[in-house]
Amino acid sequence: MENYSNPRKFAFKIIELLKTTDIKQIKLVGSLSENNFDEYSDIDIELNDNKQSPVENINIALNSISKKYDILFSDWAKSLLPDKYVLSVFLKQKNIFRFIDLTCFKDANFSDTTRDQLPQDKIYHIFKLWICNAKQEIRNRHDRNFIDLLFVKLFINNDSISNKTKFEKVLDWLHTNSDNNYLLKECDRIMDKINDNIPITLAK
Repeated sequence: MENYSNPRKFAFKIIELLKTTDIKQIKLVGSLSENNFDEYSDIDIELNDNKQSPVENINIALNSISKKYDILFSDWAKSLLPDKYVLSVFLKQKNIFRFIDLTCFKDANFSDTTRDQLPQDKIYHIFKLWICNAKQEIRNRHDRNFIDLLFVKLFINNDSISNKTKFEKVLDWLHTNSDNNYLLKECDRIMDKINDNIPITLAK
């Protein structure tokens, strides 16, 4: 299992790896590029090469990463289509929050890709949304915490229960529907910290 003490160094390792592909432009963006990251920050990478479609560029990058790193799963952000193509890639590493977002913007040279043209596993999609919202819960970023929207994907809306209970119920659903013990164990550990109101400490 990988454990990188310096997240920027890890991000640039990914950048250098992707530069060995045919993708013309590869750029680190977001908090790591601006050097204002924290231990929950993910790695945001923009790709651009009009020889291939946005989906093809992202799949080239995904294939390159998979040859060097142990990928737990990847998941498309279909709600951003067709203007923005984003694939979140979760690696097996000590900090589950340090996933990679591969982004490519709409290219007028290629037809738009629709939601039904991209694969998506419902269980892993829920894992991604749970982890992303848990990050904002830990940060106390209520403006970016959309656990309510995730909750109603699975259950009848109930505004009378707390956010923590919603996190617990969604995680219970994942335990019922997934046999990925590694991810379930990581989410259980995060849930314990959310319940105890204790800041989580992660390997950087």
